[in-house]
Amino acid sequence: MIQAPWTPEQVDALNHYQNEGWMHPFTCPNGHGNLLAIKSGCVCYECDYTQHWAHDFMFTENPQQFPLP
Repeated sequence: MIQAPWTPEQVDALNHYQNEGWMHPFTCPNGHGNLLAIKSGCVCYECDYTQHWAHDFMFTENPQQFPLP
């Protein structure tokens, strides 16, 4: 796992992962939908929940590098 804060390139890669649907995205545990990656973590803007980590494979934009389910 990689802990936040993240670089702009890492934020872009995580948001790409979140939006492409290759695997289930990070979601708000309070039912508000998908989290958005920013420098400080993956956040929910409806309730300010923040997840401060992501799996290392999520920082690539190449789906062939993702683990198989």
